[in-house]
Amino acid sequence: MTETIVVAIVGALTTLAAVILTHWLEVRKAQKASKTPAKCLLKVQYTKLVHWRIQNDQHKPIFWATVPRLKDGPKSKVPVFDMTLYHGYVLFDKPLDNYNFQFRTSGVGDATMIYPFKDELVFPDRDAGLNPGLITQLREGPSTLFSAASYGFNGLQPGHEDTASMVNEDTEEVILVADYSTIPNIENLWKSAPKGILRRANGTEQSISLRTYRPGIYVIKEKDLKAGDVLMIDVDPNWELLEKGETL
Repeated sequence: MTETIVVAIVGALTTLAAVILTHWLEVRKAQKASKTPAKCLLKVQYTKLVHWRIQNDQHKPIFWATVPRLKDGPKSKVPVFDMTLYHGYVLFDKPLDNYNFQFRTSGVGDATMIYPFKDELVFPDRDAGLNPGLITQLREGPSTLFSAASYGFNGLQPGHEDTASMVNEDTEEVILVADYSTIPNIENLWKSAPKGILRRANGTEQSISLRTYRPGIYVIKEKDLKAGDVLMIDVDPNWELLEKGETL
């Protein structure tokens, strides 16, 4: 009888020890995983050209735009000669508490934080909010996905016609899309075919594959990019033809 009790107790303690050990290993695994920095799996930037006209004294603006975030600044009313829409998102392998979003244009820009949704832009530094071509926002999580929609006015004038996306952190795959398909006969506007370019953070530059999905839609897909790398779709427009394009 005593032996039976002892065996039962030993068996119970062995089972309990196994349960505790298993739980401890799971906790340690979770702790180890929590200390591993989140990995960026995918970054996508889609750029859609809506209007494109040379900004000069001979052309009237296509329309005048109001930029809400610049309501207290001198550039709250913008004469629009070109307009581009941007939609981008980044995906991580585990939730981040926050993420730094940045949008830059050589013209005037504004943005909406889509996911996690943010109903208005917040600028602790008021002067930073009045910078017409730069928007920086701290996105609040936790989330594995961060998405934003932006637009830029007058950011595709001569010398600034290319589309680019900077990699903020090491990323497994980056997709950059430039969509010019709203322009009739867009292929006739280029003096030479658009090119894909990868500029490394160390300053080196190389040509990369650029796919045309249909006339005017160009796509770059690159894997294993490092923080500071820049993907660029390089275009060479015939400005004389664009100069005549009053309806673009």
